[in-house]
Amino acid sequence: MNHPLLAPLGLLVVLVVIADAAIGEVGFGLTGQPLALTVVCAVFLVSASTFLLWRRASPGVTAALLTVLAASVVAMHLLDPQGPVLGLLLLAAFAPLRPPHAIATALTIAAALAFNVTQLLVAGETLVLTVATDAAVAFFYLVGTLLRREQQQRERGDRLVAELEASRAAEREAVAEAARGRLARELHDVLAHTLSGLTIQLQAARLLSSRGDASEELARVIDRSHDLARAGVVEAKRAVGALRGEGVPGASDLPALVEEHKLASSCPATLVISGTAVPLSAEQGLTLYRTAQEALTNARKHARGAPVAVTLAWKPEQVVLVVQNGTGPITSEMNPAPRGGRYGLQGMAERARLIGADLTTRSDADGFTVRLSIPLPAAASESEADHGAGQEVVSVHQDGENTRKGQ
Repeated sequence: MNHPLLAPLGLLVVLVVIADAAIGEVGFGLTGQPLALTVVCAVFLVSASTFLLWRRASPGVTAALLTVLAASVVAMHLLDPQGPVLGLLLLAAFAPLRPPHAIATALTIAAALAFNVTQLLVAGETLVLTVATDAAVAFFYLVGTLLRREQQQRERGDRLVAELEASRAAEREAVAEAARGRLARELHDVLAHTLSGLTIQLQAARLLSSRGDASEELARVIDRSHDLARAGVVEAKRAVGALRGEGVPGASDLPALVEEHKLASSCPATLVISGTAVPLSAEQGLTLYRTAQEALTNARKHARGAPVAVTLAWKPEQVVLVVQNGTGPITSEMNPAPRGGRYGLQGMAERARLIGADLTTRSDADGFTVRLSIPLPAAASESEADHGAGQEVVSVHQDGENTRKGQ
């Protein structure tokens, strides 16, 4: 019990008990019964003061102090049966404050019974006064118990507040970490996708610039580089909007993404969409788009000249995106654990994990394949089932034509 007023108030009551014993019928002295009372009061003063001031005493020390305190209180009353019972009441108030509570309760009861015997047999007091003494002891014991519980409630409240603050700090850190991760993924996806294409075009421009008869072709390459740079600015603005939750790209932007890839790489690229599209959440649509974007970026960087096939299949329970580059020079950077390509693959995996999707990659003799499977909500699945078995297929060919077939 660490209430700030407990020690001063308790010491004041201890001094009152000592003063009352000093002016009592027996009083203090140097011989006989007064000397014994003086010694007992000194023991009472030391034990009570130590109990009040030594707040961090172990349970064993506390039990010893209460035992000495109880014995001195009983001895004081035996030496001066006509004296007041204030010392016993002080013991009753002290006992519940600290553990061990069972021993403290037993000492209080034993001291009260000893007082009862002294009151009835030595002091000759009435039974009513003895019962009144026991009632007062019970009252002060209850006061001490209430003080202890109030302190425990306060400490529990302090712990809960500290835990709440720690939880809020952890939550803020988690939110900040998620925001940093999302920002890193957005910056990587946007910059890697656009600047890789721009780099290829600029390399081509540098090679063509060394030829004296390639001015028109060089102009076309520079124009494409300019278009890619402008597209990069648009993508950067879109990334900022995505971080703000505004206007994020989705499945409907895949045709333009494939066309941009063909513009940047001058390689064949097809897009095949099957099934009936259903609405996706902003996070799901963005994950699908960024996965396709990163896969196309990797194809430009690590499999130059190879054709790319993108398929998007809307199924009753999931939508599946597959990006596969055809036979071509696959570098070691396409493996999941390489130095050069690990951040793009890691970003794709993180995006998929955040929305509960499944991402797999495979590298073999035919090329490199990225497969993303996004589970659809039940409502979307039911909506697709209500539309019947009709399917729509969209193919984006290398020359930019779009054909639609209904089944």
